[in-house]
Amino acid sequence: AKHHQTDMSKYIVAIDQGTSSSRCIIYDENGKKISSSNQEFSSIHLHPGWTEQDPFIILDSVEKCVEGVLEESMIEINDIKGIGITNQRETTIAWDKQTGKPLANAIVWLDVRNNHLVEELQKKAGGDKDFLRSRCGLPLSTYFSATKMAWLIENDEKVSSAIKEGRCAFGTVDSWLIYVSPNMYFLNDFIFNLEKNLTGGKVHATDVTNASRTMLMDLNTCQWDSYMCQFFGIPMDSLPTIKSSAEIYGVVENGPLKGIPIAGVLGDQQAALVGQSCLNAGEAKNTYGTGCFMLFNTGTTPVQSKHGLLSTVAFKLGKDAPTTYALEGSIAVAGVGLKWLRDRLGLIKDFHTIDQEASRVDNTGDVYFVPAFSGLFAPYWREDARGTIVGITQYTEACHLIRALLEAICFQTKEIAESMEKDSNQKLKRLKVDGGLTNSKVLLQIQSDLLNIPVVKPDDVEATAFGSAFAAGVATGLYSLSEFKKKSAEEHTYNNNISDEEREKRTKKWKMAVERSLGWIQNKPKEESNTHSHRGPLTAYVLPLVMTITIGT
Repeated sequence: AKHHQTDMSKYIVAIDQGTSSSRCIIYDENGKKISSSNQEFSSIHLHPGWTEQDPFIILDSVEKCVEGVLEESMIEINDIKGIGITNQRETTIAWDKQTGKPLANAIVWLDVRNNHLVEELQKKAGGDKDFLRSRCGLPLSTYFSATKMAWLIENDEKVSSAIKEGRCAFGTVDSWLIYVSPNMYFLNDFIFNLEKNLTGGKVHATDVTNASRTMLMDLNTCQWDSYMCQFFGIPMDSLPTIKSSAEIYGVVENGPLKGIPIAGVLGDQQAALVGQSCLNAGEAKNTYGTGCFMLFNTGTTPVQSKHGLLSTVAFKLGKDAPTTYALEGSIAVAGVGLKWLRDRLGLIKDFHTIDQEASRVDNTGDVYFVPAFSGLFAPYWREDARGTIVGITQYTEACHLIRALLEAICFQTKEIAESMEKDSNQKLKRLKVDGGLTNSKVLLQIQSDLLNIPVVKPDDVEATAFGSAFAAGVATGLYSLSEFKKKSAEEHTYNNNISDEEREKRTKKWKMAVERSLGWIQNKPKEESNTHSHRGPLTAYVLPLVMTITIGT
């Protein structure tokens, strides 16, 4: 039986498709989480630096999450108002428009197989990796989708043939989940289709935040740019239609969510920005995970960075709503550094004990840890730097090193924040935080001390999923943008506890430690140079692994 929505529909289903797992969360009309389901899946590593995923496995993980959350919640399908989707950004999929079948496995965002291609493109651009920044806000890199599409066209016979015959459809993961093909009978439990007025068509669409991560979209017009498409050799007819982050994309054609509209789409970090209610210029969030992703809302005009940050779309909450932009910066080593302390040095037995160990002392004992495992990124951009621990004495214990790493994460966040303030000419008034590491009270207190602003953590740190749910709620009328801005979610605020003199002293010592980490690699081995030849904003994102860290409170 077909499901019919009513005016009383009061739930939003949020699909959060990530790099190592998919989640599905149901929210009520007040934005409260009702139930959730999680499904992990594996990536494929055929060669060093290659990371790919089976598009059907991605789809299957989402389907299982949807089934699981509906079974757990026991809510009536008629009470669901809409669906929000958020996804791992930049991961690229090519499929056949005629059959709907993937032409190749998805190339994941951290995959660097296209390194040589990027070098060739940079030569084509006269050696300037930033020559497209004024158009798309991004540097030439292996990270963004256009270089992955170009690699597939050049190296995959199925993709190149489909391109020649006009059968190839490209998209990021959101586009793949939304796409429909009548021939995909073997996946009929989870197929999307257009609204009735477009019956029989196909939804090949993406939202403006995901499109802004391809290197193919003009930041100012929010449309595909013919010059950039020609530069990378990507036919414009292979690309999805760009829509806002909050509008009806289509309705689910079959399965447990049949008849429910897909109404919100956002890339994961932008979804976290929305989920943290950073809707005004000057507001920022930082996600602490394997690394850190920090986004700073710059308002309705894109800001070109002069300090190594990325310019991107933050959100567009409606067809006629203004486009809001952001600056993005990242830190390569956050949770991965704690994993190193645990797995390589044995200083941590369990992530749940990090605060306990770090709290055994109230300072680092003048020890500073620069976790430059693969160089330093913004604002230094020094690939010759390596990990450095300075200030060790006979007094130093494991707890000092653990605390020093937490402090290093916070110092790097401080430097990203300072770069954002310089680029935007706006002062950061407070920082909203989410991610697994935010369960560390020690980390958040240090962060507030070093930034000298409040650090705000919501009680529910599922900001990414809620961001997509909120976009869908806005599009379907369940949530009001104005009411949302007024609401204050349950949260905990950390305030500065140190003097300006103490902060300046510690910051000076941190910079001294950074200086000592520089110049360590003077003659890089050829094989290492080939593997990591591209340096710049990309490198902060290209991590050797993806993991989830949970710290007990």
